[in-house]
Amino acid sequence: MRERLLPSTCLDSRKDIACEVGVIPQTDGASCATPSITLKKSPSIIEVTHIMDRGSKAWMVEGRKVGWQPPTPVGVPSIEELLDRRVFKQTTLVPIQKRDFAHVRAYVRSHRLNPAKIPLLKREPRYEQEVLAVVAGGYQHLGIEKILRIRTAFPDMLVKLKGKRDPVHLELEVYASSFLAHGHVKQLDRKGQFSEKLDGVFGRRPVALVCWIRDAAVKKLRREGRIERVFELRSLLQTGATIKW
Repeated sequence: MRERLLPSTCLDSRKDIACEVGVIPQTDGASCATPSITLKKSPSIIEVTHIMDRGSKAWMVEGRKVGWQPPTPVGVPSIEELLDRRVFKQTTLVPIQKRDFAHVRAYVRSHRLNPAKIPLLKREPRYEQEVLAVVAGGYQHLGIEKILRIRTAFPDMLVKLKGKRDPVHLELEVYASSFLAHGHVKQLDRKGQFSEKLDGVFGRRPVALVCWIRDAAVKKLRREGRIERVFELRSLLQTGATIKW
C-alpha cells in the first residue's frame, strides 16, 4: 500500500460541504467493480470509504482542516451556483480546482455572520421554519411594526411594515430559488399579488420574498416568479437594513 497527497479539493454534492483532500492510502492494482460508500460527517472531517469487492481491500479519503476555518457553519448556495458550472447531481464527491476552492473560501469569508446577530436561534437557519423563527424573533429590527398572522399555507406571514399603511405578505424561504421550485408563482396574479378573504373582506395584497440566501437572480424571480421585492435576511441582519416597500 502506498500513500499520495492530492493538491485538490472535493465537495459533497448532497450537503454542499467543502473539504480539503488529505492523504489517500491507495492499493496498487486494486479494482472496484461495485463499491459501496459510507459517508461520515463531523464539523472538521469527512471520511469516504469504498469497500472493495468481497470486502478484501479498501481506500479512504479523509478531509482535514487546512488554513482559515469559519468559527461557525456558513450557509452557501448550491455547488452549481458556487462554481458557476453544471455538476452531475448523483456525484457524491465533486473534484474542483485550487481556484474553485479559493472562490468558495472567499464566499464563506464574505458571508459569515456573527451568531449574536441572529435572533432567537443564534445560528444560521437550516429550514424554512427556522427562517420564520428568526423573523418572528427579531421583527422589530427588520422594519416590521406588527405581525398580523403566521400560517403554514402560502404566504407565510401577513405583516404591517413601518411607514406603510396597508399590510403586505411575506413568503419565507431558506433559498430564494425555492420560491420558484415550490410553484408559488401559480398562487399569484399577474401583478404579483395574492388574493384572499381576510376578516370577511376580500382583497389583493402584494407579496415579498424574504430568504436567507439569495441564490437566484432578482431578474429571474421577477420574470418567472412575479416577485418585485426580494430581501436577503442574512444581509439585513449583517448591515442593519430593514424591509422597506
